[in-house]
Amino acid sequence: MVRARRLSWFLVLVLAVSVAALGGCGKKGASEKLAEGMMEKTLESATGGDVDLDLGGGGKDVTVTTEEGTTVMSETSEWPTDMFTDVPKFTYGKVERVHRSRDTQNAELGMTIWIVELEDGAAEKYTEDLKGAGWQSQMTVASGEGGMLSAQKGDEGLTFSYNTGDKTAGLNVFRATNE
Repeated sequence: MVRARRLSWFLVLVLAVSVAALGGCGKKGASEKLAEGMMEKTLESATGGDVDLDLGGGGKDVTVTTEEGTTVMSETSEWPTDMFTDVPKFTYGKVERVHRSRDTQNAELGMTIWIVELEDGAAEKYTEDLKGAGWQSQMTVASGEGGMLSAQKGDEGLTFSYNTGDKTAGLNVFRATNE
């Protein structure tokens, strides 16, 4: 049951990202409203529940709301100012976009920061930043051009996945809200 919910939530995110890629700039026109309506129906069929989709921010923000929670995807090059205070700022690459989510089913808040132009040795440097901030390493895996590390501090957790070949990474941070 939980796996099916997570799969549905993941499907919502994938489809919403596709919509964001197709979104234009400027005010909402009739075609954008029509596209929102069509994608909402598609997402509702895929998830079996109500979905509200909003392509705001001149095509740079997408908000998806379901009974499980809300996700906001933003095209930005800035580190999120609302990042959890215990998470060290990642400075070994360029922020490309940020996804924020609130999962009401599992009482979690989360952010995913997509990073490009990853510096050589970024994973090792960020691991040291985490240790210095009191994070406990849970797992580190490296293979070929890619790898992943996970860490935890209190009720916060993170995973950092990277590919040195294409110099990209994703930093996923989450916190239990205890609601």
